[in-house]
Amino acid sequence: MRSYLHTLLALLLSLVMLASCATFEQTVSVLPIDVGFPVSASSAFLVQDRIYQTGAYRVIEEFSFRSTVESPVRGMDTLDLDLSGELRRILDETGADALVELRFQLVEANTAPLSWMSIASSFAVLGAGWLGYGIYYQLAEDPDILAYTISGGSTAALGLGAYVLLQATGRVVYVYEVSGKAVRIEE
Repeated sequence: MRSYLHTLLALLLSLVMLASCATFEQTVSVLPIDVGFPVSASSAFLVQDRIYQTGAYRVIEEFSFRSTVESPVRGMDTLDLDLSGELRRILDETGADALVELRFQLVEANTAPLSWMSIASSFAVLGAGWLGYGIYYQLAEDPDILAYTISGGSTAALGLGAYVLLQATGRVVYVYEVSGKAVRIEE
């Protein structure tokens, strides 16, 4: 009977530890856009204290492109999206005076390494709990039973090893669709 109680206790402890999954958070920030021309998320823009709105300019070209930001998993709290080079190229090619209605939309995200890291950390915690129970069971009940200790240690080692491997080699990738309009002032 005691054996069933210990197994039930270990199972409940494992479920509690499994619920303590790790969480991860990233922030992608757009670096200041320095192209020498006005760039606006709205349909209006400012040049030398004068506001130009729809009707005061004509649309030369609508544009869109994809921009990718990628980072290793370790140390990637904030990722920077630098659009200045591509926006400068659009301004140069079109001869525009400004870019308006600039929009950013996330179209693809590969965050699989973060999910796997969460699973790996859960295995490490679960295995550590199971290992602790195995050591307790060997000391308190039956020193000849190694199954709990070995399975707990193996699970903890597998989880920790996978977590460290993902920290060292995993990469997070975000792809953004950037769109807007290149405009020329009507004078």
